[in-house]
Amino acid sequence: MAGGSYLPEGFYGDLSILQDVPMVVEAEMGRSNKSVREVLKIGEGSVLDFDKEAGEQVDLKVNGHLIARGEVVEIEGNYGVRITELIYS
Repeated sequence: MAGGSYLPEGFYGDLSILQDVPMVVEAEMGRSNKSVREVLKIGEGSVLDFDKEAGEQVDLKVNGHLIARGEVVEIEGNYGVRITELIYS
């Protein structure tokens, strides 16, 4: 998280040993149910419909856990997510 880090209220431990632990970060733009037949037809140039509309927020997950929501941005020809809401659970 750019600009700092989040530590739970009342946490006083040292997290430095965890700084190099790899994690899976996903930006979920939507979901779609497809049959095996439909998946086998997916190829270059295919368009997949998802359950979210253009402009809706995307979910940001770390190791499968929702941590934030944001909006898709383009930076120098690459796509990223600008975080607009942190999820504390």
